[in-house]
Amino acid sequence: MPVELILEEIKQWIVAHGIFLAMLVIIGFLIPRVGRRIIAGAGKAVDEGSEAAKGRKALVGAMVYIAEAIAYTFLIIFGMRNLGINLAAAAIPATVVSAAVGFGSQKIIGDLLGGFFIITEKQYGIGDWVKFYGTAATVEGDVVDMTLRATTIRTINGDEITVPNGEARMCVNSSARWARAVVNIPVPITAGSSMDEINARSLAAAEDALLEPSISEHIRSEITFHPATAVTPPTAMGLPWTATMRLMIDVAPGKQWLVERAVRAAVLDEWWEDYGKRASETTLLDDDVNNSLRHLLDTEEFRPIPAAAIKPAPPKATDTGELEALANAAENADVPREQVMKEIVERSDAPEKPRKVSGILSLGGRVRPSTTLLMIGLLIVGMLGSMTLSDGQQGGQAGWLAPDPVVTQTPEAPAPAPAPPVYSEVPQTYIPTPEETFEPTVEPTVPATPEATSEPVATEPVAPEVGETPVQETP
Repeated sequence: MPVELILEEIKQWIVAHGIFLAMLVIIGFLIPRVGRRIIAGAGKAVDEGSEAAKGRKALVGAMVYIAEAIAYTFLIIFGMRNLGINLAAAAIPATVVSAAVGFGSQKIIGDLLGGFFIITEKQYGIGDWVKFYGTAATVEGDVVDMTLRATTIRTINGDEITVPNGEARMCVNSSARWARAVVNIPVPITAGSSMDEINARSLAAAEDALLEPSISEHIRSEITFHPATAVTPPTAMGLPWTATMRLMIDVAPGKQWLVERAVRAAVLDEWWEDYGKRASETTLLDDDVNNSLRHLLDTEEFRPIPAAAIKPAPPKATDTGELEALANAAENADVPREQVMKEIVERSDAPEKPRKVSGILSLGGRVRPSTTLLMIGLLIVGMLGSMTLSDGQQGGQAGWLAPDPVVTQTPEAPAPAPAPPVYSEVPQTYIPTPEETFEPTVEPTVPATPEATSEPVATEPVAPEVGETPVQETP
């Protein structure tokens, strides 16, 4: 088995394709981390509380989502080109596959279009309090994340719910541009001498609540007061008639609940003594019932178990210091419980020493350790890739992993065959010498009798021979 040949082929494949593909894979893992970093940086603007800041973070999230899709597309194309796959030949099957995927993922496409319109129309943004009415259930919470495909909200209980944008058919935004605090509070009619007095005291209490520094900065309008919107009869003996007062104030978006709580508490404080007193009488058991219960407690079944007979359960703890403290307390049963708990609290409050390796890899908590490892891996793979570079010349500069240049011998071109001689006809002129001069003799020629024709026949002149004197005919 040619092991050396196989190892050489593996080395050649790693140098030609493996290193580059490893770089693409590492970059693919780093792309979403960079996107999250960008979104987190843009999320700091949400603390400003402006509508532009909310829409800006949603828009940044959508742009990052699109940029990640484009980046992954280029990574796939570069990988195919490195492997020698013809992109033109792969276009036809890719078209068929994309058509099948598009037909099967119509709902996802609907979610993407829904997210596009939500972001462009600014229906809601990051930090808004929204309520979604769906066919299955109604969810309400604070928007914590938005993409083109889905919206993530956190409910008041801390639950995180992901709602596809295509399902957000009906949405109520309680934090858009401005909000209104509405307080409906019943006031006992017997509290004042007249309704005018009740209205005046309730309105004054609400206005005093709005003067608080933590409340006044969120107020956008004056109080709108609606007295006696409803009159409620007593539902039990001893309860008074009540008149419901309605107070409305325009406030900053998302601050309506804060203002409502402050106004409601102020009105309750104003009429506190008129809402009734807490029952102070304590109902005692009848003597016969008390004696019968005491008789039951004296029986064998209800006698208390001695403390020495109770074995303490093994302590449940996850912290090492807490386990040590509980173990010491079990060994020293005479130690008071307060002292044991104090030791546990002191150990739990002690700052936990971070691991040195984790602290170094996270760059002081700035990034995740896995991100640092990926960047180190990308640097190492890049250095290996630089070692495969070569100028392609025999004896030239080349990296440690560069393949040997292939020397190709070009055959010498055969010598051209000699061209055949070209013979040109050159007119030769014969010049007689004086000794060879002679008199040319002209022999008379008998012209042929032409046929009788009506037109004259033109005769061509005969060129004289070389050395012959032309004879001019006389008419």
